[in-house]
Amino acid sequence: MFKIKKYCCPEVCNSGLLLLYLLKKKAMSKGGYKIIDQGGMYYVSFAVVAWVDVFTRKDYRDIVIDSLQHCQKEKGLVIYGWCIMSNHAHSIISANENNVSDVLGDFKKFTSKKIIKAIKDHPGESRREWMLKIFKEAGEKNSRNSEYQFWQQDNQPKIIYTPEFAAQKLEYIQVMYQKCCFTKIYVEKNISTGF
Repeated sequence: MFKIKKYCCPEVCNSGLLLLYLLKKKAMSKGGYKIIDQGGMYYVSFAVVAWVDVFTRKDYRDIVIDSLQHCQKEKGLVIYGWCIMSNHAHSIISANENNVSDVLGDFKKFTSKKIIKAIKDHPGESRREWMLKIFKEAGEKNSRNSEYQFWQQDNQPKIIYTPEFAAQKLEYIQVMYQKCCFTKIYVEKNISTGF
């Protein structure tokens, strides 16, 4: 399905190596974008249900960051660039074990449960009832959830198919973190190495 070639692109990763995937057909399906090459490099966005501004609170951002670090160490997640906005995150990723979908699924499942618990337990969370109501209503509408839904279902994965596309997405990530000062410290020190 794919023809793989190696290209030098120092803007994307420290090693200067980028896998270029020449697609024979689009990665689009009836349900939206799909990860069609488990060994591919993807630009992925995760959005909170109803675009709730959860990540304005550092405690909740830290859960995402800790989980990304865990996925790197334990699940082979490779991060080329990322940023966290107030209600969503952007990243360029791949997986060492050619299982991008599995790693993303584990990441979203874990962070969803952990952030919901943190919202419930946070003593200073003034928006607790409002947020939990939104997440509960979303969970009730989705047969894949038992109670709450934190992340929107679609990650809109876009395969990185040229060095130019990778550079464009990395530049977009950098522009986005510059717009949100609370994420700048995390991205600035880690953009080139992942963490």
